[in-house]
Amino acid sequence: MVNKTRPEDLKTMGQWTWNSRLLNEKVIRKNDDECWPSTNFAQTQHGPLFGARKNGKAQMTQVCRILYRDWFNDDCEEKEIAHKCGNKNCLNSLHWQVKDVKKHGPQPRNIPQGTLKPVSKSKSKRWWDAL
Repeated sequence: MVNKTRPEDLKTMGQWTWNSRLLNEKVIRKNDDECWPSTNFAQTQHGPLFGARKNGKAQMTQVCRILYRDWFNDDCEEKEIAHKCGNKNCLNSLHWQVKDVKKHGPQPRNIPQGTLKPVSKSKSKRWWDAL
């Protein structure tokens, strides 16, 4: 059976367009307290992916980001979606923690202590230079 996209299945938000019907058909819903598996999506080490269009160009993007747009009708371009359950493949929106990236900033990951080197050619004034 050929899966044809109907115009009424397409949803657009900002620069993104996706097939909402196909996206939601792939989600396996379980109880609210359980993780919902992402077995029907393309898998990578960074989590499940889904095909969408950004500025008219086809690309794969994180499933949780498209689902967030689809379910909450809110753009998450400037947000980070973390998983409180620790399972990056979980599609249960009750397990998501949405943070404003501008407010919180990117979180450093897996940086061993003592490996960050000071910037020696910085033109900015350091607080200890004033002492």
